Amino acid sequence: MAYSDKVTGTIQALEPSASNPTSVTVSGRACTIETSSAAYSLSTLGEYAGDTVTLLLGREGGVAAVIGALSADE
Repeated sequence: MAYSDKVTGTIQALEPSASNPTSVTVSGRACTIETSSAAYSLSTLGEYAGDTVTLLLGREGGVAAVIGALSADE
């Protein structure tokens, strides 16, 4: 998958809930979550709940994938 943009920062909000998010706010930027794998990664069940992350955005501007912020800097 090709990513068109990215956003890095601390997860500030998950809507409508942290257990089943459909949108995420990172560094003041709200993004719709496009994929089930990204939703899971950001949820309370996933590995990035409350962490600093890099959101990889797809062509429509929604979150297609999530990686740890340290991975993005390497």
